[in-house]
Amino acid sequence: MPVEREMVLAPGEDETTEIIWNQRDKFGRPVRPQTFTLWGTNLGAGESIPLQFVVSETNF
Repeated sequence: MPVEREMVLAPGEDETTEIIWNQRDKFGRPVRPQTFTLWGTNLGAGESIPLQFVVSETNF
């Protein structure tokens, strides 16, 4: 299930966000090992940047 969050930043401004996920799907089941991609999009520049991360068995 995609989740979107919009952040509006001025030129040169930055922001850090911490997201805590219990590694469970929307039905409460543990998510199996796999690679996920988070996307950051700069609407002003029209650029999207992917960030991949891996959920592995050791994270359970």
